[in-house]
Amino acid sequence: MKVLVSGDRHYTDSDNIGKVLKTLVGDSYPWSKSQHDEIQIVIIHGSKGAGRLAGKWAIELKYRNVEVSTDRKVHGKEYGSILNQKILVEHQPELVLAFHSKLNKSRGTKDLVRQCLKLCPGTAIYNIWGKVELNQWILVRVEP
Repeated sequence: MKVLVSGDRHYTDSDNIGKVLKTLVGDSYPWSKSQHDEIQIVIIHGSKGAGRLAGKWAIELKYRNVEVSTDRKVHGKEYGSILNQKILVEHQPELVLAFHSKLNKSRGTKDLVRQCLKLCPGTAIYNIWGKVELNQWILVRVEP
């Protein structure tokens, strides 16, 4: 299962991200897998906040970890949107975890979710904020 992790560049709750990533193995949630080697975490190379923390947890949990990047100098202001599209097209994640307390005011994470809705039909997208409780996981969309 390919899991794309994104979120606020100022996100600092490493333990929260760890708890969420640990749910990817087991049978507690609809997205959980039984095999550890079935999990691949996709993050933006050089990201800060939620992305960087997810990368560290992926290594600690021994998940396969893929970092995606593009040249910021070449793309200028459109860098973030182009990178979001590249990630979605190349990796086709089955699950997107967005760690953002103000998704509707976000630029980058909101763009990622918007593009995912268009480019990756059937992808489960969750926005997670606060401490990990199932009632704080906003399901943006799931299609069968």
